[in-house]
Amino acid sequence: MLSLLLSHWPLNRRLLIGLLPILLLWFFVALHPGGDSEELRFLLIALATSATLLALAVLQSPEAFLVALPVRRNDLVRATYVAGLLAALLGLALPLAARWAVTGGSLPAGVLGNLALILVAEILALLVFLPLRFRLGPHGLTVFAGLLLAGLVALHLGPGVYAGIETVTETATRALAHPARTVPAALAAMALLGLLSSHLACAAFARRSF
Repeated sequence: MLSLLLSHWPLNRRLLIGLLPILLLWFFVALHPGGDSEELRFLLIALATSATLLALAVLQSPEAFLVALPVRRNDLVRATYVAGLLAALLGLALPLAARWAVTGGSLPAGVLGNLALILVAEILALLVFLPLRFRLGPHGLTVFAGLLLAGLVALHLGPGVYAGIETVTETATRALAHPARTVPAALAAMALLGLLSSHLACAAFARRSF
């Protein structure tokens, strides 16, 4: 498992080095003081950084090469889940650490809660996407994008996109107001979803031929 996780560095290092100037620019914009949108800028940059690293971790598809090695397919699937989770966490931790250092350890109220919501959204996307990727290969991304688009259309035809986002945000805010009750339940639910998603991905990948 560890060797599979470490393989993401040689696979992605050139892309990461190429993205470094963009990431530094994002951090400069996010940490630039002043303005009414300062917190919103920071959250958007944190989302962009985390989503970028997450995409790099899970969109690379060297399975056709790796399955020819003495590697179990289930280990390959599970390593991708772990790599995606670590990439999402790192993408949120980097701008958070930079902001912490610049502001002298001062973080406005609500920032950590919003970052937690971003992480939950990215994990849910990961749990839906990876079974599609391991079953359909490169076409899994197309199907996933179609599902996202269908969800946005349904939301638009229903309560509306902004109303739906506000409802989710308000529900999450109320939940975070009582973390002792809601966080354990949320973690348990995410763990169950992760196990189900991983099982589906392993079963799908076992039927793939190269």
